[in-house]
Amino acid sequence: MPSRPRVQPSFVLLLPLLLGAAASAHAVTQSVQASERVVQVPLAELVEAMLPEVGYDAATTTNSGRFQAAVYVRLARAARDRGTQILSISSEDWFQAFLEYSGLEEEELPQYLLLMREHGQNVTLDIRADAVIERVKIGREPEVAMNVRLEFEARPDRAKNFSYEDHLSEPPVLVHNESTISYRLMDMGDQIFMDEISGSKVRPLTGSLGALFAVIGLADIRRVRTASSEDGSSVTVAEASKSIVTVPAAVTTSPWGRAERGVSPNRDDLLAIEERLRKPLEFDYYDMDWETVSGAVNRLVDGPLPPNVDFLGNASLKISDGFDTLYSDFPYVSGAYGYMEYDAAHVAAASKGVALITHAHDDHWSRELFERTGLTLVAPPEIAEGLDAARVAPWGESIRLGGLVIHPVETAHAPEAAHCSYTVEWGGRRLHFTGDTEDPSALLAATELDAAFVTPWLLREVLAAGQEIDAELVVVYHHTANEDVPRGDGIHVPSPNSTFRIR
Repeated sequence: MPSRPRVQPSFVLLLPLLLGAAASAHAVTQSVQASERVVQVPLAELVEAMLPEVGYDAATTTNSGRFQAAVYVRLARAARDRGTQILSISSEDWFQAFLEYSGLEEEELPQYLLLMREHGQNVTLDIRADAVIERVKIGREPEVAMNVRLEFEARPDRAKNFSYEDHLSEPPVLVHNESTISYRLMDMGDQIFMDEISGSKVRPLTGSLGALFAVIGLADIRRVRTASSEDGSSVTVAEASKSIVTVPAAVTTSPWGRAERGVSPNRDDLLAIEERLRKPLEFDYYDMDWETVSGAVNRLVDGPLPPNVDFLGNASLKISDGFDTLYSDFPYVSGAYGYMEYDAAHVAAASKGVALITHAHDDHWSRELFERTGLTLVAPPEIAEGLDAARVAPWGESIRLGGLVIHPVETAHAPEAAHCSYTVEWGGRRLHFTGDTEDPSALLAATELDAAFVTPWLLREVLAAGQEIDAELVVVYHHTANEDVPRGDGIHVPSPNSTFRIR
């Protein structure tokens, strides 16, 4: 095993099956771009995340969960810093990275790792801020939180499960993995906490518990809390249940992988860890949204899903790719100045996303209605004055929110109201929103646009001057229902409540 000085903190899990060596539902090779929301972790990045784990034998089954949790957390921290929301790791990449990290030959690897590779048990890490913890009931906020899903690769001969015996544990245990395992993984700073575990079972093979579970069968693992000491020993408090029997247990694991039930009364440091791990810690969680996550991972192969656009009225559009949602000039005062009305249900439905506001006129903005939404505001600073700072994005030349990079540019409109147009970079696409400006300079300066959202009067001016908008699609917005709007190839005039995609 690597011989460099041990890096603190490290983490241990009683049952390494819970963190299987792997990644997402697809093994694809892509470079990681800082702006991507969903990424396949490259082999080199996996190796880099593994290398700091020293001072214990990560090749043993009993230490593998400690190793994998530390690597997952390290990957999640780096991904969060660059704005990534979902990580996908192929089982083959994890296998090859572990070989490079450990220096072992394939025949020296533990059985669990070989089985995970054989079955293609891949892992997806969902680190979206609004996907894991809804509320802290008892305890404190974790430093890192994620949903984890392990799943066999889809193929005709796909097995439904696999099992193996771990004889390094005391007592020895039978470990059983279903084809899909999911759980919550939280790094609390001084411990790792896994909760709502589904798809993993265990059965002691010897002793009184072995006799009991030989009768009642495999037990479901529910939650695991674990931390390590200075000398590399680890304490895990795990809870497994079968029928009406719940078995909470403390386990001590040595740096070389020997696991024994309980904590030595002669080890004050380990007893202190056990006491810490038994303190109450409870969270309310969001539902795991694996349908959305799987769709995003699939798009690593199929390509990004084109953003879907709902035209709400006036200059108001709801644009979403399934992860990020942007509302342009919404909410506004319905019917203001004789322009379009819209269904008030859209305000209540705006629970998350970005409100991109060009200026403060009533047909583009309503502070009262905004405060009824859950949106984050991007707007000229004078509009944001007096609002809760937590709901306002910091203003600047480039504003990054989720997978969006927003570039505001001051443009002329009415003298009493600050006005900005915006170019938005989004999943490799570029969108431009003119707002109500009468000056086409910013629009014409924006290049290689996938879509430009332009008012009828500005489009008329550009066409009359014989100028061209560098966009694949020009969408006319802020028009009245019966307005004579310029039309032609590459120009789309949406009707209220219509939907289209930006290809």
